[in-house]
Amino acid sequence: KFGQILSTRPDLVPEEYGRELARLQDRLPPFPSDEARQVIAEELGKPVTELFATFVDAPLAAASIAQVHAAELADGSQVVVKVQRPGIESLVETDIHILLRLAALAHRTIPEVRQL
Repeated sequence: KFGQILSTRPDLVPEEYGRELARLQDRLPPFPSDEARQVIAEELGKPVTELFATFVDAPLAAASIAQVHAAELADGSQVVVKVQRPGIESLVETDIHILLRLAALAHRTIPEVRQL
């Protein structure tokens, strides 16, 4: 995630690094649909079969934090369901902890960083 953020900051990284880091924003392989169904059931308190008239197991898109599935409600409304990757919260917390430590180190050792 840190690399994805840096790829959007040409003021912090050279252009050639930014281009390489931008590749981190490409699609990721989806996680299994049974895991997506389990996350939905745990978060919403009911199995997918009770929440949606139809649920498409193949995701429309998958990224580093979540993937998106098409579904239909009982009234016929078409919806999309964004499902967080299992375990992503702890990974994001770890990333934030690392970023805070790196920022503190950079602030202490790189004079230019103090101006940001």
